[in-house]
Amino acid sequence: MMQHYDPSMSPWDARYGFGVGNIRALETRLIDETMLARLLEAGSLKDLEGELEETEYSQVISLSNDLQDPEAMLQAELKRVYDLVHSMDPDPALTDLFRYRYDIHNLKTCYKAQLIGEDPGPALTDLGLYPVEEIKRMIAEEDMGGLTPELSAMMEELLPKLKDAPDSRSVEMLFDNAQYSFLYAQAQRKNNCFLEGYLQFQIDLINLKTWLRIYKMKGNRKLLEQALLDHGLLDREWWLDIYGGGIGELISRMSYTPYSDLADAEVISEDGNLVELERLTDDYLLDYVKIVSYVSMGVEPLIAYILAKENEVKVLRILLVGKLNHLPKEEIRMRLRKLYA
Repeated sequence: MMQHYDPSMSPWDARYGFGVGNIRALETRLIDETMLARLLEAGSLKDLEGELEETEYSQVISLSNDLQDPEAMLQAELKRVYDLVHSMDPDPALTDLFRYRYDIHNLKTCYKAQLIGEDPGPALTDLGLYPVEEIKRMIAEEDMGGLTPELSAMMEELLPKLKDAPDSRSVEMLFDNAQYSFLYAQAQRKNNCFLEGYLQFQIDLINLKTWLRIYKMKGNRKLLEQALLDHGLLDREWWLDIYGGGIGELISRMSYTPYSDLADAEVISEDGNLVELERLTDDYLLDYVKIVSYVSMGVEPLIAYILAKENEVKVLRILLVGKLNHLPKEEIRMRLRKLYA
């Protein structure tokens, strides 16, 4: 049972006529189940490369070193997509939020590296809107003036809390909560019900995985309280109240939420597979994203295309890494997510 976002409630915005038309054309080039099956059946990396040459990845495949380094290709494809969507968005405040996630990742990585005196270089990404060197400088000088006012305010509020954090794990949790609070606030500010709903579902599903992980490691309630994210449909008290009742209580209470189908899954059990739960939650979010196929004039199809491409890149990463590690086809297939196309 998924809470239904009603596409008819999306405001009609004629500025998006050109962009949505382009997005509908681009959607026909997304990897579909037929192409995915061909990629899975490819007998060698050379065969796999040949199949990818027939897709949008032909523009970036040369960066992959004959698919020995697929991550370079996948990152380049994401950057190409973010730049493309930005170029066709008359008001990119919402579509740019997906780039800000990488800026926040870089801010977090640089802060943690500074704490232990290490070079953050290998863990940084150029998918954000701010140059990596500028992010390094901001953290070193504690000067966030170069960020947008909203992102700067997030960091100014976060920095004092970080200084009181007792360990790296606490730093990680503080950044994660700040990130989702920032993203949700921006979606609310732009009054975009689709993105608000997506973020609420995503936060709840992250909290579900966090709850299970901490429960299985026999963590205490205080650790759970620190790790939970705000702004989900299910507030932090919901998750904390059922912690003492164990997984049986979790399943019982989830049956009255939009996640009742997940409550029936075998993965939510004492010995459930959290990797399989990751797959199911990704599929759940993609089903929500597909609803905007009915929106003809607005920013929602642009957001949905970004999310579809991010999901596609994740699927390709699983497939390519599996191939590189000589995993059996059936094992790779079991890990793959649904596709948007």
